[in-house]
Amino acid sequence: QTDDAQQFHTHLPDVPIGILDAQRPTDTELLQLSTWADQINPQHTVTDQTLVDRIHQLGMNINVWTVDDPSTMRTMTRLGVDGIITDYPQSLTQH
Repeated sequence: QTDDAQQFHTHLPDVPIGILDAQRPTDTELLQLSTWADQINPQHTVTDQTLVDRIHQLGMNINVWTVDDPSTMRTMTRLGVDGIITDYPQSLTQH
């Protein structure tokens, strides 16, 4: 899967590439991905401050998925994620 995305990047380097993964990427994977990927988009359940900070340190953005609960949205926002993928965007305005 990442081989296809990397090959796509080689042919169209101006198109941003985001990697969607349910698993938490290892630091080795992040280092390799940072050479060509623009975004790492993990499942929110594997995301913590360390992961957000490391992805940013490597010059990439992080968008988490699928976050439908307002409390979890606020938690992810406090961690500093760049985006939230949700089925219910109106949930962010609920308290």
